[in-house]
Amino acid sequence: MADQLREAIVTGSLRPGDRLPIEPELSTIFGVSRSTIREALRLLSSQDLVSTSRGINGGTFVMAADPAKLREYLTTRLGLLSGAQVISVRELLEAREMFEVPAARLAARLRSEDELDELTACVTEESALAERGGDFEPHRAFHSLVLKAARNQLLPLTVEPIFQVLRTRFLRPPAPAQFWRETAHDHAQILRHIRSGDEEGAAVAMRQHLDRLARTYVDLHVEPAVDPLTALSSRPAGGRPFS
Repeated sequence: MADQLREAIVTGSLRPGDRLPIEPELSTIFGVSRSTIREALRLLSSQDLVSTSRGINGGTFVMAADPAKLREYLTTRLGLLSGAQVISVRELLEAREMFEVPAARLAARLRSEDELDELTACVTEESALAERGGDFEPHRAFHSLVLKAARNQLLPLTVEPIFQVLRTRFLRPPAPAQFWRETAHDHAQILRHIRSGDEEGAAVAMRQHLDRLARTYVDLHVEPAVDPLTALSSRPAGGRPFS
């Protein structure tokens, strides 16, 4: 039953806001017990497909998709796979290139003046911070702005979780100051091509930048973070508590 309702929601036969029949009616429609109905609805609720409310206007309703929850889900799953070394840093970086190189091309074609201003401010901030050792946040923000300027909602949903996982792994150990200076320079070159509407130049500059990132991650020998529970289980008896 849960599979049938899920398919109806995914295919659009049931739309966000639609109210499902009450439990006795569902029981009759599907020919199953009310306990089976309740279990199926609990499963769909855990997947953020339906929600149930009580009262005069209550019932079980189909939920609207929430992009933030999808990003959170993908970030968590990618983090688990990365931490377990099922997915490597190299694979994460390769996936970024598959998405971000075309995104740079689209941004050069579709960007607005406001987005150019945002990208310019980001590069200016990066250049200032690079002399003090750099910061991951403006680096991430620049790439997010390029994705935004590409005018495709799937790009941020797909790539932002990869950013977050790489950020967690990237912070051990920190990159040298030279890396941040090169990053700021690369971003300035990408912006120059986006500003001039040079689609191919933007794509090439983005690919070269991501190639540099890939080499840096390899040079830093990035390893997954230690699982706190694993660290806890390996502590000797009477060890000091975590700070």
